[in-house]
Amino acid sequence: MSHLVWFPLLLIVPILIVGVLILLLVLFVRLLFRLAGGGNGGGSGELRQDEARTIQELHAQLERMEKRIESLETILLDKVKSRRDEAH
Repeated sequence: MSHLVWFPLLLIVPILIVGVLILLLVLFVRLLFRLAGGGNGGGSGELRQDEARTIQELHAQLERMEKRIESLETILLDKVKSRRDEAH
C-alpha cells in the first residue's frame, strides 16, 4: 500500500521535466525561425526588446521550476528512505 502513495509523484516529476523540455524545444525553434528572418520583426534578424525580455522571464521561471523539482525529488527520496528504514 505504501508504494501506491508515492506512485503519482514518481509520474509527476518526469512529466514536468518532459513538459519543460518540450516547451524549451518549441521556444528554441521559434527563436531560430525569427533569427533567420522568418519572423514578423521586420526581417532584421535581431530580437526585439520585448522578445528578449520574454526569454529572460522564461529563463528565470525555468530556474525556479528546476529548484522546485529538485526539492520535490529530495522530499520524495527522503520519504522513501525513511520508509525503508522503518521496514528494517
